[in-house]
Amino acid sequence: MRTTLDLPDELIEEAREVVGIRAKRHLVIMALEELIRARRRAALLDMLGNTDFDMTWEEIHRLREDDTEGDADEPIRLMLVPPRHPFVTGEQA
Repeated sequence: MRTTLDLPDELIEEAREVVGIRAKRHLVIMALEELIRARRRAALLDMLGNTDFDMTWEEIHRLREDDTEGDADEPIRLMLVPPRHPFVTGEQA
């Protein structure tokens, strides 16, 4: 997508020095990628501790031990599903 941006010269020069990339296009792409990563990381951190999970560590260990016993070819994997978050799902808050 072709876009025209009016960017501060000082900001571009500082980014060039810090990152070591001369091309403005690549600097903007890298900045957008870093912004997206940072926001996704923040959204995941916000979800920590917000799941409804009523098992003790002992019960989890017991489940894991039970998974390795018996005739099953594949052990059952316990997976925690985080609650829905507007940033991750793309919904409006």
